[in-house]
Parts: sequence; structure tokens; C-alpha cells
Amino acid sequence: ATQHANHVMTVAAPSLAAAALLANLRTVVVRPATPENVGMIARSLRCCGLTQNLTLLSPQFDLVPDSQQSSGRTNYDVSTANPNRINPRAKKTASGAVGVLKCAQVVDSWEGATSHCSLVIGASSRPLVEELGATISSSEVEGNYADDISNDKPIYAPRECIKMIMKDAKLIHESVAVVFGPEHGGLSNEELQNCDAYLCIPTDPTFPSLNLAMAVQIWAYEVRLATLEGNG
Repeated sequence: ATQHANHVMTVAAPSLAAAALLANLRTVVVRPATPENVGMIARSLRCCGLTQNLTLLSPQFDLVPDSQQSSGRTNYDVSTANPNRINPRAKKTASGAVGVLKCAQVVDSWEGATSHCSLVIGASSRPLVEELGATISSSEVEGNYADDISNDKPIYAPRECIKMIMKDAKLIHESVAVVFGPEHGGLSNEELQNCDAYLCIPTDPTFPSLNLAMAVQIWAYEVRLATLEGNG
């Protein structure tokens, strides 16, 4: 019989710059409809090292049912509400990533989700954002973000988007929000217009619709690759 040696793959920890990016990069989900999707989003983020800064804007369910700390369904930090009473449907699909949900923030306004961010990037389909006058960014991102948006708001594929952020030494240490819309319809035109740039996943144009959690997973994966490559 052939003997196979046991090989253990080791992956270097993110560099200091990458660690700063991970600590400051926010994932905002607007009006999510189901706790199952939010649980899957938490699992996707956790698998890729994004363990902090999940924000839910006006979720259509109670993430922490019967929480005495919350005002209705919105405006509370799960960590100070009742992290042990997280919605069981979200908890189930989060699997071992319940810690991401325990650190989540629930807010009821766009300003509450993004006002502290230096850059807000809205995830949407390319045809929709092109209708709003955005322009496709070059795959070779040069310079910094401030120069990049001097004219029209750019459209980035996930890989180019995270490269753009990482190449800006200032942005790495500031809050950057990537905003995903609800399962049915995505972000509204008004919400997209409030963004500084756009994230568009290059799907098959004949079937461009992605599940919300899938879209977050693709973004999180590109962030993971970029932060590991940043170690040199």
C-alpha cells in the first residue's frame, strides 16, 4: 500500500496593514428578509477572517427576540442586548460563526450604518449602476481613492475593489463600508446614489442574480486572498 505523509498546510497571519483593514472593513446588509441568510453571511465572513463589524440595517426580523435593550427591532449592539438569545434560525445557519452575530450591530437608518465611514461602496448589478452614471474602473488600480473618484463614481469587481482599498495607506486605517441590499430587489436607487463607489460581481449576464449570502461570500473570499497576498 502506498504511504501518504501527513502534510499540514500553514497560512501566515495577516500583516499589520491587513489586520488593520480587517478591523475597519464593515459589512452592511440592508433590510435582510430572513435570519437564515444573515446566519450564512456570518459564516461566510468568519471563514474569511472578517469577524467584526457586521451591521444590519432595518432587518425584517428580530435578530435578538424579546431583547430589552433594543428599541423595537433596531438600534442596538447584540453584545449589549442579549447575545445568548440570538434568533435560533440565524444561529443554526451560522454554524460555528455565532460569534460574528454576537458582535453585530443593528441600526434603523443609512446614517447610522455609514456616517462614520470614509468610503461607502454599494454592491449591485452593473446595468443598474451604469444607469446611475458610474464608470467601469481599470483593472490596474493606480494612485489613491481620492484621485480615482474625481469624476464619476467607479464600478469595481471584487478583486479590483479590495486592491484599491489596500493601495490607499489612509483607507486601510479608516472605516470602509461595503453595503449589500435585500434579497428581493437589492439596494434602491436612492441608496446607490448615497454610495461613493460600486461593487459589481461579474456574473453571467443571462443569469446575474446571486443569493445575498453568496454575494457576501465572494466579496469576503477576495478580501481574504488580498490580505494574505499582502504579506508578500
